[in-house]
Amino acid sequence: METTLGTPTLSAILFFGLIVALTLAITWWAAKRTRSTREFYAAGRSVSAFQNGLALAGDYMSAASFLGIAGLVALQG
Repeated sequence: METTLGTPTLSAILFFGLIVALTLAITWWAAKRTRSTREFYAAGRSVSAFQNGLALAGDYMSAASFLGIAGLVALQG
């Protein structure tokens, strides 16, 4: 089965749909657990220091990779 670049295949569409469904399921599950704005913004004060550190590290690495790739493209062309 030969496809051209950019042509979606059935497996790609199904995988995309699976990711969207999983994201919506997690969002629905999290929304059921939130009772107030304080719980929403502060996670009900249930986030441990380790979990918060992982979230902070993920944010940093995401920004660093985004800026690093942009810089690499600017330097190397």
